[in-house]
Amino acid sequence: MRHCYQFFLVILTTLVLNITYGQGDLLAKTITLQKNIRGGTIKENLSFISEKYNIVFSYNASILNNQDKMSAPLASGSLREVLEAMFKNDELILISVPPNKIIIQSKGQKHKDGTLTGWIFDSMSGESVSGALVVEKHSGISVLTNEKGYYIMDLPQGEASLEVRYLGYKPSAVTITIQKNTMLDLPMTSDNLLDTIVIGDPKSGLQLIDGGHIVDVFKTREYKSIIGETDIINNTRILPGVQSGGEGQSGLYVRGGTPDQNLILLEGVAMYETSHIAGISSIFMDESIKEASFIKNGFPARYGGRLASVLDIHLKEGDRYKQNVSLSAGIAGAKIHFDGPIKSDKTTYSVTARTSWLNFYVNSLLKKFTRYDDINIAYTDIIGKVTRQLSQSSTLSFTVYTGNDRLQLTKENIFSEKDLTLNVYDKNALNWGNRLASLKWTYLLNDKISLKLQSGAIKYNNGSRATYQFTTTTQDSVSTDELDVITRSNITDYNIRVDADYYLNDRHVIRCGINSLYQNFNPTVKQSTVILQGNADNIIDKDSLIKAHQYQMYLEDNFKINTSFFLYGGLHYTVYNQGVKSYASLQPRLKAIWSPDNKNMLVAAYSRMSQNVHLLSNSGLGLPSDLWVPSTETIKPQQADQTSISYTFYFNPNMYINAGAFTRSMSNSLEYTSPIELFYFLIDDRNVVPIYNTSKDWERNLISGKAKSRGLELLVHKTAGKSKGWTSLTWSKTEKIFSSINRGLPFPANHDKTWDLNAGLIHKFSSSFSTALHFVYTTGNTFSLATEEYDSALGITLLKATDRNNYRLPAFHQLSLNASYSIKSKNTTTSIDLNVYNIYNRLNAYFIYIYENPAPPYNRYLRKVSILPFTPSLSVSLKF
Repeated sequence: MRHCYQFFLVILTTLVLNITYGQGDLLAKTITLQKNIRGGTIKENLSFISEKYNIVFSYNASILNNQDKMSAPLASGSLREVLEAMFKNDELILISVPPNKIIIQSKGQKHKDGTLTGWIFDSMSGESVSGALVVEKHSGISVLTNEKGYYIMDLPQGEASLEVRYLGYKPSAVTITIQKNTMLDLPMTSDNLLDTIVIGDPKSGLQLIDGGHIVDVFKTREYKSIIGETDIINNTRILPGVQSGGEGQSGLYVRGGTPDQNLILLEGVAMYETSHIAGISSIFMDESIKEASFIKNGFPARYGGRLASVLDIHLKEGDRYKQNVSLSAGIAGAKIHFDGPIKSDKTTYSVTARTSWLNFYVNSLLKKFTRYDDINIAYTDIIGKVTRQLSQSSTLSFTVYTGNDRLQLTKENIFSEKDLTLNVYDKNALNWGNRLASLKWTYLLNDKISLKLQSGAIKYNNGSRATYQFTTTTQDSVSTDELDVITRSNITDYNIRVDADYYLNDRHVIRCGINSLYQNFNPTVKQSTVILQGNADNIIDKDSLIKAHQYQMYLEDNFKINTSFFLYGGLHYTVYNQGVKSYASLQPRLKAIWSPDNKNMLVAAYSRMSQNVHLLSNSGLGLPSDLWVPSTETIKPQQADQTSISYTFYFNPNMYINAGAFTRSMSNSLEYTSPIELFYFLIDDRNVVPIYNTSKDWERNLISGKAKSRGLELLVHKTAGKSKGWTSLTWSKTEKIFSSINRGLPFPANHDKTWDLNAGLIHKFSSSFSTALHFVYTTGNTFSLATEEYDSALGITLLKATDRNNYRLPAFHQLSLNASYSIKSKNTTTSIDLNVYNIYNRLNAYFIYIYENPAPPYNRYLRKVSILPFTPSLSVSLKF
């Protein structure tokens, strides 16, 4: 019996091998069709092959229907190739039966695809809608519109049911018949009742255009700045992992990064300073902003030059149908906005301007909270954009921005003790400004390829000056000592950039581009024991100009494996040249998103980023003295590697929870060798501490080291309904290590904050009236507190810190209230906003004053930074 089984197995194996090899040999046999035969019917060609090559064909006659003639026959090829060419419209099954039989079966006609292209736009203004989700309901195929509102998708020919969705707009649906090439432009209607800071439907995150999980941070109006204005920078602080530098400070600190490590793009041009004095507001005005995308992990390869985050801002093009005007005024100043068509709907414009009037009353408002005799604050912004639609597939736009800030603080103190009188006069001034221009041309080459050419320039000036005069009077003499500290950062950038998007199919979108950037830096530090005469711009050394040039190239592929799994991969390559030194950096980017259903999403990402500019900031307390410097022969570019993972769960379509973790390691981070060499400040009223540095070479006072940041993030967000809100919590730790600082031991970064809590609650009582509460709690910043006395060469007792960042300020918390009311008439909308900032700290100020009383001489100093002003503000806006 055992031998029978073995014999049967041998026979079966022989038959299988015979069938396999026979099938391969017969279908691979070379067939040549005569010219006169190729013009005949399929049946005639099959008969010819059968007779000439002794092959028997078995098939159902029905597959010859509507295919009698051979339109494009194959002259020669394998039998399989010839048969597939004959039945090119059918899904064939070819079975070879030894010795010479071929069975031909058809699963039906091949699936025919059509291409659908179009433009999504705002029904009221005619402006394009970027990032709108276009979904075909039957197949589940979906795409996002590009920067100019264009979309392209491959769909089965026949009837298709489309739906277009975008945050802040009502869904738009239409049924259409898809042919080989079909065009469909769809309008969308605005829905102002929707929230905006939403991570989004997990499925909508699996798109090919944006490179993955990008958060739209614009349009929310309930979260106000200190002066009661809607502000895009404030919007990003709702998200976990994003912190502010502290009360009265500007900039974003993202996952252990510093403000200079954020790539903030305005119409494709990278900016260096984006906030006004003391963090009052950003330079961006919501009336002019069309959209803003914020990225803090899994950076697409098209972005480079910074380490921590990306904020990509695009401006409104202007209403294509009618002229619009809006006016607003509040505690800080006034704004005016115009937009509309120029002669025809092919050319539009958008202009917004703002000015401050804080200077008229700031002294009386802040007098009891500061010890300055005179405070001077002023800022202005003007931004404009003109757009010309050259054709249906070509658009040209030109953008300009100009703005500046000015802050000046003056005070005089007199100290008397026995026969000695000391008069201290100090004057501190800060000023900065941006001048920007950008020209952009976008062109849809065909259904698969779009091109973008952008050229821009920015001129950035930042300066600080601290002037001190110490007059000592005794019975026998009068002596005067002076100290003048000047820092200037003048930067001019010119760039030209080309980007191309290739829509391969509904699973792949390939993007590539190159950016050439020319930079001129003029960093200057001057310190003198004599007050220098004249304007600071005329005092700085014009010969300290440093020129740099860099190329940035990238290639990225957005791969949608299926409806649940998305994979993004990219490479960013930078070559930076300064003098005789050249630095090259290859930066891989990788992100994977898995969303098995509409309730769950898991995201994992890795990114390497490189940065060729550095911001040197004084880590002592007082006004900042920022100095922007490029990488040089002795200063290497910064580099960061970030790994992150996050999980999102949707309780329902309007509420979700997001939890994540990240780690980031940074190299070539810079610090001053002494934390307070560049700026003077008073530790206590009775201890005059003139700190200065006689060296004029800023490179010699720097040291390079490493930094590491890690953290956990949690966000709970309810996005719809009459009551909405969020709770954002971050635990993080950021440390630095420098061989010659702090004895080589790790020390916390200045912006290290262990805990950061941001919570908000919004309730809409009606379509015209809503209120909002906003609470913030953060661990206090660290700083180097001078606790050890020593005798200087000048004969004056000075103080120094034993450890770097050895002291942490008390935790900061504040509660703000906002109420908004709008009145609509036929042609006018009036909005009234009442914002009360720091209402909680006002109630808590007396508690701090009584109980927060450490040993002198630091008690009054701590009270000064802990008790914060109660700031009510009222703003009124009119829109015509």
